[in-house]
Amino acid sequence: MRENGNHSTLEPESFTLDYPGWWDEISRCRITIYRPHRNTIVAIATELPDNPGVHVRQVSANLATTLLYRLDVSPETLMWIEYDPCELTPSARLQRVVLRWDSHRFYEFQRFAVSPAQLHSWTSGQWR
Repeated sequence: MRENGNHSTLEPESFTLDYPGWWDEISRCRITIYRPHRNTIVAIATELPDNPGVHVRQVSANLATTLLYRLDVSPETLMWIEYDPCELTPSARLQRVVLRWDSHRFYEFQRFAVSPAQLHSWTSGQWR
């Protein structure tokens, strides 16, 4: 852990997550977790070019709920970002998904494009 002013940061954690797609097909993405502040988790779900199943954008809320329970954190700490490096439209490459919590799972509320500079800022300069 690195102390940085009034907050601490951990090195990012990154892993491949298999998740069920439609009709029980296996789908796969890369999850990268940044902890720029003690009560903030920035999770980036990256669409993989060899994903055999459902695109991360089609199951955002389910993936975020799975991750929340896996990390055992409170819903208000999680910021969910989706990254598709193969997306041709720059504004669609990086998207923040604002999620709402209904006491046991997330549902998608709103999504909007973000710039690499914004994401760099949210991750305390760790995202590249």
